[in-house]
Amino acid sequence: MIGIVTNCSYPLSSIFTLRQFVFLAFFVLTAAIFLLYPVLVRHNRLGLVSLSLIAVGGIINIAERIITGCIRDYFSFFGLFNFNVADLVMDIGIVLTFYIIWKKK
Repeated sequence: MIGIVTNCSYPLSSIFTLRQFVFLAFFVLTAAIFLLYPVLVRHNRLGLVSLSLIAVGGIINIAERIITGCIRDYFSFFGLFNFNVADLVMDIGIVLTFYIIWKKK
């Protein structure tokens, strides 16, 4: 089901301001990229794709949070959870990351 839901809440909103949360999200995304890069990208194009998907999805969500203060979620599944295209892109990247790590072992 498609419907636009504006999600202006964010994790740890009782502790951090929006500006602090955006900085923290950018820091965590950057740290994840640097930590996962040697594991995923070295000699593996699928790893580069998965890391790129995670980075692009995260950057889109952070940019939307900076610009509007909220995230617009376009897709809803039975009213249980809502997500947008950037969330879907990140989820695909995460699933690929788990696959790559599992395949190496």
